[in-house]
Amino acid sequence: MKSSDRWEGFLMGLFFQSRKSVFSRMFLSFTFVLVILIIGSSFGLYAVFENAGLRMVADANKKILSQISYSANYMNENARNFAFSVFSDPDVTQLMYQHEEDPRLLINMDRLNRLMQTNSFIYSFYIYNSRINQYYWVGDTSYEYPPGTNAKENMLLSVNPNRKKFTPYPRKLELKLRSSDGNPQTVNVFTYVVYELTSNKNVPEGAVIVNVKGEYLDHIIQSLQEKNRIPDTNTFIVDEKGFIISGGKQFLTDTSKMDYVQSILQSNEDSGYSIATINGEKMMVTFVSSDVLGWKFFNVTPYDVITSPIDGIKRTMMILCVGLLLIGFAVSFLISSKISSPIRTLVGSVKNLTKGERIGKNMDEVAWLSQAFTVTHHKAQLLEASERDREYQRRNELLSSLLLDPQTSYEIAHLQSLFAKHNFDFEFGRSYLLLSWRLDHYAEMEAGYSNRDRTLLRYAIANSVNEWLRKEYRCETVDLGEDRLISVLQGGADSFPDEQQDKLEHAIKDIQHWIAANLKLSVTASIGYVHADLSLIQQAYQEVYKISQYRLIFNHGALLKPSSLAKQNTDAYRLSAAKEKQFLDAILAGKFEDMAAVYAEITDELRSYSHDTIVSAILYIIYLTYNSVITLERNSVNKFHVDFNALTMDISRMETLEQITERFHRLFAHISTVMQEQKPKRNTAVAGAIAKLIESNYQDKMLCLEEIANTMNMSKVYIGKLFREAYGQSVADYITDVRFKKATELMNRGITNLNDILNEIGMENSNYFYKLFKVKMGVSFSEYKTKHLEQIVSGKERLGG
Repeated sequence: MKSSDRWEGFLMGLFFQSRKSVFSRMFLSFTFVLVILIIGSSFGLYAVFENAGLRMVADANKKILSQISYSANYMNENARNFAFSVFSDPDVTQLMYQHEEDPRLLINMDRLNRLMQTNSFIYSFYIYNSRINQYYWVGDTSYEYPPGTNAKENMLLSVNPNRKKFTPYPRKLELKLRSSDGNPQTVNVFTYVVYELTSNKNVPEGAVIVNVKGEYLDHIIQSLQEKNRIPDTNTFIVDEKGFIISGGKQFLTDTSKMDYVQSILQSNEDSGYSIATINGEKMMVTFVSSDVLGWKFFNVTPYDVITSPIDGIKRTMMILCVGLLLIGFAVSFLISSKISSPIRTLVGSVKNLTKGERIGKNMDEVAWLSQAFTVTHHKAQLLEASERDREYQRRNELLSSLLLDPQTSYEIAHLQSLFAKHNFDFEFGRSYLLLSWRLDHYAEMEAGYSNRDRTLLRYAIANSVNEWLRKEYRCETVDLGEDRLISVLQGGADSFPDEQQDKLEHAIKDIQHWIAANLKLSVTASIGYVHADLSLIQQAYQEVYKISQYRLIFNHGALLKPSSLAKQNTDAYRLSAAKEKQFLDAILAGKFEDMAAVYAEITDELRSYSHDTIVSAILYIIYLTYNSVITLERNSVNKFHVDFNALTMDISRMETLEQITERFHRLFAHISTVMQEQKPKRNTAVAGAIAKLIESNYQDKMLCLEEIANTMNMSKVYIGKLFREAYGQSVADYITDVRFKKATELMNRGITNLNDILNEIGMENSNYFYKLFKVKMGVSFSEYKTKHLEQIVSGKERLGG
């Protein structure tokens, strides 16, 4: 076989062999990456060179256009100065405003002509007198020019409010030689009109009209283009309307409908460049703007002229890329052969370990190795995870039974063996205490998370607690289900001295902050009493559970400890007959404020009592409310439709007094609303207007009954009585309610600065606001701000997460 045939056979085998070959895949991958890198790099470099060339040409063009713009501004400034100097000339003033033509004044025309000749860019000017309808021409006398009959002059002299005064107006003058009968000659000029007084017909009484040579700018453009040395470029000027105002024959050509001109006229940029297709040819358009004149200075250069010097670089790069590709093929072949050899050896070894398992048709050697390792690793992980879960469950069940099951009782020796079997790191005979962790807002958590998710969250909390506390203590945390976890904590000494208690409290607060920040959950922690005998762990649990119940008073996220309950009143609570009557009267009267105020007084008293006493008192309040509602339904047409069984269940599941207070407030508001709706409907419209007036002007600090009466032009006694009959409260109380509602809305949005709130709701007396807040919310302003709002935000974040 010839060597060429053998080489051809090798290549065919390389590119068409089975997909199992690591060598072929590596070789093709290296080659593909190499080709992509070389092609990408070459295109990138070419793009860099091309962009650099474009920027260089654009910068050069902008420099030339800026010089043209400067020359145009210079021409404009000199033309304006010339026009104003002529306009202010005393002889010109007499010519503009004389009532009869005075031949003596015409003698000065030669002086004005000489003045014009000193300004090389001035073509001509003339003076207009509307009183005698006369134009006085100053310019080349070899042309016939009857300006008085020229409609364009009349148009220029008419006052146009949409056109800026003293700005150049591009136009064409048609002039005819006095010694010739041929066609008129056309001259491109920029005309300036200077006038001061206008007649009743909106025409200047006198004006100076100056014509500047259009060829002045053409000469500047031509000279600068010759210095640019870029062939086939076109430079021109366009005014605000899109008309060309340079270039001789192009003068006053409309380009506003051309896309590239239109886009530049509409842009707010002072200068720039873009690539556009003009008449089927790719062009680079560079522009500069004049703020003084409002003109755009354009330069259009063929794209091929710019990129032609880069074509040589492109050819050189192509040759270099081909050479690099050939070298890359050889290097890829050697590397692929070197790397694939150990893989083939490894495949053979793994096949022997897997009892000769064959490689699938659609799988290469590396994928087969990866699959074999993955399957083995996955099986090992499943076994490890399964054993770890079973051990965690056994440990959790053992501690749960010790804490909760009164039938579970072990001898110390047996308990020691169980703890050793499950690797509990506790020492018998050393003091310990229990920590209770209760998940706050658990009803919302049940609604927002599945049972599996709640279990995982408790597992995460248990792990974080163990990891945190095991730095200083022996600690095991058990999941008791629902909202409860218990940590068994054993210190390094035989007891927990005060300094160690302080250290423990700091650690617990750090854990609470970590759970809030990372798990978006609020947790109330409780520290139990110190015990010396692990066989009394059920008693320790009952104690710490009772301590945790005082979350009802101290709110979510609290840290409860035995000293927190030292001042709790253990006596029975009895609601006084006077306060009970006051509460019942408020319900029967349907006054929300009175009901809320009496309820707030009762709950303030209850805060110093035990948990069970508070719960009993709350149930008694529900009972009193139920009896009052039944009495109202029997003796009137009122139907409240309140399910007190459901209400009792809801309140029993609530975790804090603030939540219970909010639920009672909704009940009181419902009772009050129903009773108010049954009152006579007369004067409802007027009362409603008063309410709307209050809701619209609650920020007014002067808002009161008298001000409202003055606004509505009615008696304050009358509207006060009318409003009380319709709404069951005085105007002043309603104003206070509206302001308080707005204040709570502001606080719920995160605005907690008292001065800001008072300014927003139109109140000045901070002491009155504090007192009212206590009555409305059942807690002080500072307590609400530091605890309740934080828990609301935390709850929203948790539900949102």
